[in-house]
Amino acid sequence: MTKFAITLYFAAIVAAPAQASPIEQAINSLPASSQIVIKALSFLPENQRTGILEYLLLIGGESMSGRNADIMDHNMHLIENNPCIANLAAKFYLSINSETVKRAARENQPLHTGGQHAVAMPLSSTVADFGKQPGWLWERALEYSKGDRLLAMQLIGICGHDDVNQLFSGMPYASHDRAAFQRLVPSDQEIQAVALNEARREENQRDTATYVRAIRNSFRFERGAFCPDQNSAFYAPQALGAAADISPSLRSRIAQVQAPTQGASSLPGKNYHVMGSAYGACHLFRRGVPEILSRPLVMGALNAYRSSRICEKLKLDPIVGHESTSVATFRQEIERIRNAGTQAVSDRSVVARESNQRLRPFIEMLLGDDLLDPNLSGEALAQKLRQRLARMDAQTLFRASPQFNASNRCTGPQLGTAVRDFVARNGNLSPIDQRTPCPPNLLHERCQAAREVIETYLVDFEWTESQHLAGYEFAKQNCPQLDPNNTPEMAACRIQNSNPQRSRSPPPAVEQASPAL
Repeated sequence: MTKFAITLYFAAIVAAPAQASPIEQAINSLPASSQIVIKALSFLPENQRTGILEYLLLIGGESMSGRNADIMDHNMHLIENNPCIANLAAKFYLSINSETVKRAARENQPLHTGGQHAVAMPLSSTVADFGKQPGWLWERALEYSKGDRLLAMQLIGICGHDDVNQLFSGMPYASHDRAAFQRLVPSDQEIQAVALNEARREENQRDTATYVRAIRNSFRFERGAFCPDQNSAFYAPQALGAAADISPSLRSRIAQVQAPTQGASSLPGKNYHVMGSAYGACHLFRRGVPEILSRPLVMGALNAYRSSRICEKLKLDPIVGHESTSVATFRQEIERIRNAGTQAVSDRSVVARESNQRLRPFIEMLLGDDLLDPNLSGEALAQKLRQRLARMDAQTLFRASPQFNASNRCTGPQLGTAVRDFVARNGNLSPIDQRTPCPPNLLHERCQAAREVIETYLVDFEWTESQHLAGYEFAKQNCPQLDPNNTPEMAACRIQNSNPQRSRSPPPAVEQASPAL
């Protein structure tokens, strides 16, 4: 990004046009503590201004609102416009995807962990579960980047910011890489073994041949390489390093609050937050942005992201009514409906005739079709209703709090500060004198259950904050300043052209390509 472009873009921010750009959306989403950095932009050296603007463009307003459109667009643009990086990334991810299949075949396991855990990459997992050492992924990326740390981070960042594939098209292989491709792909025997275990895991809902075709299709040369499966060791905690992870004590607290009976194995690990934070922060450190400026930006972005996700749950209009009805009373009414006979669980007219006319409509609103599901026991229904009541009552508490108006109803620069403040003050472990009082008509037991829901939101903040800080620290230690004469694009082309049998690619531009502003 040239000095002239930076000047024009900064002028555009100050002018505040009606149609907000991605950077403006990102700026508007940042809490007040991060706005100070934005106000200081014009006083910073050009290199640091560039780094901050690149970071804001990478994460964008979409990413901080809980979606990934901006970072996804950035990576797609990178792949489409930098063939050397695209080709190197294809081989990097081929090595990981192939290894996942080969390991599953070797250990006689399906690709997915669905038979062992409720989620793909549980919070309880580490790289050791995959027979790997902490930092294996960083070492793999350095191997493919020939030691270039900025290029290594670029490779990881293409898929590391989310465990759901964000690429519309595959990372293309170069035509001269077909022989190397054939050496890396799993054998027919390995694919057959894994496909058989996949069919067994799904209890033969689909035949083995279907899985064989699906796995083979993921290793077609013409298709290119895609991001790893959610169950890949790529997404395992500590893949970047032992320190690039949350603490054992926080992991225990998360499990205790969010899954007290099922434990950490029932919760997703979300290690992509660590890698995504490292990828974003690297854009700041490689431009020499000092910690006094980069840290508030990263912390502000994560608070905006998590606040937006939580606010989407809290700002919904609660279903008004029956605040003074206990869960036990609801439980009795559910039992009454279930005991009305087999017709009562399949015929709404019978449910209406046999049940309490005051509570029945409210129960139906909360449970919907679950109420008529013969496979759900009365206790299971009561548990679902208990959880939905608690979430609804948490919404009631939020709307009664001063933080609801301070957040401008979940929009504006105070969002991250206000929502974080609300959950910190209103969890079930929060000091009593700081809490929003329970509405007079809300039963104490239900208010307490609502505070338990809010406590899970507070843990979400602590969890995301710890992961983003771990990624930030990793980037601080491993991302050197960018040499304009040796950009990641240049390094990737140098690697591609190092084989004398390969035709040389045209030299890349000095500056790293960025999406059009």
